[in-house]
Parts: sequence; C-alpha cells; structure tokens
Amino acid sequence: MITFAEERGDLNEVNRLEVHWWLDGPRQVEGRVVGSIRNLVLDMNAITLANFVQENTDDSVDGWSRLGELSIPTAVACGSFDATHVIRRSEVVGSRAPGAKYVSLEGMAHLPYLENPSAIATLIRDSI
Repeated sequence: MITFAEERGDLNEVNRLEVHWWLDGPRQVEGRVVGSIRNLVLDMNAITLANFVQENTDDSVDGWSRLGELSIPTAVACGSFDATHVIRRSEVVGSRAPGAKYVSLEGMAHLPYLENPSAIATLIRDSI
C-alpha cells in the first residue's frame, strides 16, 4: 500500500501509512497511539518525506561481524508490536553482543521512546 501511494506521489497517504506501521505497529489497529504523540510523529515524518534523501546503501562497514567487540553494557530493546523482521534482528543483536540483554517492550511498536519515555529512560539507566 505504501508503494502505491509513493507511485502516485501522495505524500499525505504515505505519511499516514508509515505512521501506522511505525507508531501503531504493522499488525495493530491504526490509531492505537493517539493525541499529541501521533501528531508529533505525523509532523516529523511529513518533514522527512518532503525532504527525501536517498538512503545510504554503503555496506562497507560490517557492524554484524563486529558485535563481539562491544565492551560496554548494552540493552537491545524492541517493541513487541514492531515489524517481525525488526524484532528478529534485534534478538540476534542481543544474542551476539557480549553482556547484552534483549528486552521485549510489551505493547509498544517501533517508537517506544515516544510511547513511553519514562520506561525507556529507566531501561537505559538500569543498563549502565
């Protein structure tokens, strides 16, 4: 659906669909997160869409093979409502980094720091 809206050049529809995907979660009802948080994400994403820059696809830095080099406390957190591939990737990062812990943020999607900032602040504080 996002691709069709992009092909039509309908940035308002792209914005609505992307915010549903990342804020609500792709398998959740659109509008799960409402109010000022939703308005903020819609506004920020609209700015990003209006100022599109091609994503850097330079893969010369191989972060995956270097995860074992991490020597600091690391919390890898991912919302349980996030996209399945993002959850799986986060679990792998949490298992490969020494001393890392993976945390599933129940009931949150891709932007947990906006959904529940105090929970994320606590997670960060408790990880160091």
